[in-house]
Amino acid sequence: MENRRPALLAGALVGAAGLLDFLAGFATTRAEPYVVMTNREMVHLHTAAWGRLHLLIGLAALVAGLVIALGPRWATVLGLGAVAAGSVADLLFLPYDPLRELLAVGFEIAAVVVLVRNRRLPGGRPGRRTRA
Repeated sequence: MENRRPALLAGALVGAAGLLDFLAGFATTRAEPYVVMTNREMVHLHTAAWGRLHLLIGLAALVAGLVIALGPRWATVLGLGAVAAGSVADLLFLPYDPLRELLAVGFEIAAVVVLVRNRRLPGGRPGRRTRA
């Protein structure tokens, strides 16, 4: 029987990043706009569209995390796609909420490392690497 711990860890990391994105998206859609004041004007930055994007990406990452934890190899590709989309969205939203975004990116990077290092990609073999 295959060791399921890496899959469970990767699923938990992807799910945690998805949960952070989902909650941040919900909070962003409900929040007041950001205000930037310069010497000449005051600019309102509406982030509701970013909030909806975070909601969708967070939901996709939550589903991907659950499927990865169940163990099918094809779920790894789904998880890597969700992590890539989440990382791009998180890095673009970094100036508005840096602590949460860095935490989410950290979860996503750790999930990629666990997935790739344990060869959870379709066609790969789980376990330790051997020299040829």
